[in-house]
Amino acid sequence: MALTDDAHRLIKQHLTTHEQPRALAVDATCGQGADTEFLLDLGFNTVLAFDVQAKAIELTRQRVQSLGAPNSERAKLIHDGHQNLENYLSQHNNQRMAQCIMFNLGYLPTANKNQTTKADTTIIALNAAIQNLSANGIISVMCYPGHPAGAIEKQTVTKWLTELNEDWQTELHEGAAPKPTAPVLYLIYRC
Repeated sequence: MALTDDAHRLIKQHLTTHEQPRALAVDATCGQGADTEFLLDLGFNTVLAFDVQAKAIELTRQRVQSLGAPNSERAKLIHDGHQNLENYLSQHNNQRMAQCIMFNLGYLPTANKNQTTKADTTIIALNAAIQNLSANGIISVMCYPGHPAGAIEKQTVTKWLTELNEDWQTELHEGAAPKPTAPVLYLIYRC
């Protein structure tokens, strides 16, 4: 089972265990739209889906449109970097609190592999995420250290996680054959 599948399973399990209204979710890096579709399938009223690449926004748009209305109407596609997510949260939710925020870092597989998420903007986005996560919410972060920018990003995210205060609990999930260049999944919860 792929770690992305694990992320979906673990998020669904967490949200089922901590039942709450599913008002707002964020796909901080929508890519090809798989996480956006997953969040819509979970029944979120609004899913904010971010990406800096126009191709990713278009791929996600096509994917959610194939789901038909009203699903596609619940997805708000935002052609902007995830470091600006806090600016959009207040526009879509009076309380600005999201129940789920997903990060799938790295590059868009079908595009220029040199255009990747960056450690510095990811940390800005993660800081906004923890400030805007509901009491029983969950954040997932998929890191891909198999390319140079991804290795730096994973190292930066790992360091950031170790600096979180006691209000936060984190989990590390690795694939069946963990190695330094293999993807990793981090889950973050409020204690």
